[in-house]
Amino acid sequence: RQQATLDRKTLDAIADGLWVLDTEGRLLDVNPAYCRMSGYTREALLGKKTSDIEDSSSGEETLRLHLSRAAGAGRYETKHRRADGSFMDVEVSVGVLGAEHGDAVVLIRDVSQRRKELVAQRNAQRQADFLVDLFKQSETFDESAIVRRVIDQASEVTGSPLAYFYFVDASNNTLQLAAWRERSQSHATMASGEPRALSKASLFTECVRGKRPTSSNDLAWKPQADGLPDIQRYLAVPMIADDETVAVLGVANRDAGYDEADQKALAALADGVWRVLQAKRAHALTLSSLQRTDVALHGMIDSFVRMIERHDPYTAGSSRRVAALAVALAREAGLDGERQHGLRIGALLHDIGNIAVPAAILGKPAPLTDAEQALMRTHVEEGCQLLAEIDFGAPVADMIYQHHERYDGSGYPRGLKGEEIMLEARILAIADTVEAMCSPRPYRPARGMDAAIDEINRSAGRLYDLKLVAACTRLVRQHGFVLPD
Repeated sequence: RQQATLDRKTLDAIADGLWVLDTEGRLLDVNPAYCRMSGYTREALLGKKTSDIEDSSSGEETLRLHLSRAAGAGRYETKHRRADGSFMDVEVSVGVLGAEHGDAVVLIRDVSQRRKELVAQRNAQRQADFLVDLFKQSETFDESAIVRRVIDQASEVTGSPLAYFYFVDASNNTLQLAAWRERSQSHATMASGEPRALSKASLFTECVRGKRPTSSNDLAWKPQADGLPDIQRYLAVPMIADDETVAVLGVANRDAGYDEADQKALAALADGVWRVLQAKRAHALTLSSLQRTDVALHGMIDSFVRMIERHDPYTAGSSRRVAALAVALAREAGLDGERQHGLRIGALLHDIGNIAVPAAILGKPAPLTDAEQALMRTHVEEGCQLLAEIDFGAPVADMIYQHHERYDGSGYPRGLKGEEIMLEARILAIADTVEAMCSPRPYRPARGMDAAIDEINRSAGRLYDLKLVAACTRLVRQHGFVLPD
């Protein structure tokens, strides 16, 4: 036969697997390399048909062989069954020896590792995308929702029907079941949130105490009595923080069992997930701290406002009205929420320096003398000094210091002009003026909103920022803003 023409030493030296086929698709010869990769002996292979070795899930390989023969050559990828029943991914190259014989030489390269690497790369990318998405959504998800998404991802990544997530409570040596995958839970009696003594955790004890992944593809025990599903194969990986196991992520019962690639994939997922959980917990702690700080800060601000009002009863409620107009004007002018919040604090406290001015001057029912006016003007510096060391998260002290500066440089205390004056102080200057004209004083009655808007328009571009005056006019006359009582 044709294979007799092939040099035996050449066949033996070829690193890839090699078949010689007759026109019926039977093996006339194979080389040692194919025997090694498939696990068959040469004798067991000779005479077999390609259909005995190819993946029986489809007849595509036979069709490809026929098409390759017809074309004289061809290359494709498929699966071959090994002697132990497992399958390997192979790349097949077909060549026809001669038209007069019709026999074919088939070179076969095991590409299982290459396939695994490609699959691993795709899985790694999907996993990275999953973790990025999880991190972005972690602020809106509670921790239990994150855990449920994680076990679904672990199940998908490893192709496992069962998945689970435990938190470790080192203080009392217990595991706290955070979640089973829904399918797992249907086969278990142990409820989520139920603690399990680490000494009775069986599968997970070694993982927790050894701080390393553990697995088995041949479990003989049946743990339903312990509240767990029936587990034949499992893989568990620890999550480590400060050299202690803080959680366990696991999967179970995949038909093919678990290997090192699964372990690496699950460990990478666990590491990423723990980082997300840590970030969420840190955010929650920070938020809680900020909320407590915010409550304390606003309590302090309210105390300051009441102190100002007790010292100068004629201006009771003034700072709150100034704040309402200043924030509305800031919004109309396009300032973001954070700057609006800072401006509100500045407006509430803009006259805090008045506590250094004698009450007799503040409540005087007549024009002030030059000396009294000079003393009155010190309130901006006094207010700035009082608040300079307090971190409001905004330049509140500077707002207070500059809110009597005027656009043309005629204001005090430094005679700043134009955009040398910070934007919040320019807004505060308008809000303070409008509120003052709308409120009664010991030396005059209230003049009303229309008069106040007319007044700032007469001084627009001179005492006040022209654009801000226009915004304030729109706010009142088009949008119907009214100062609160």
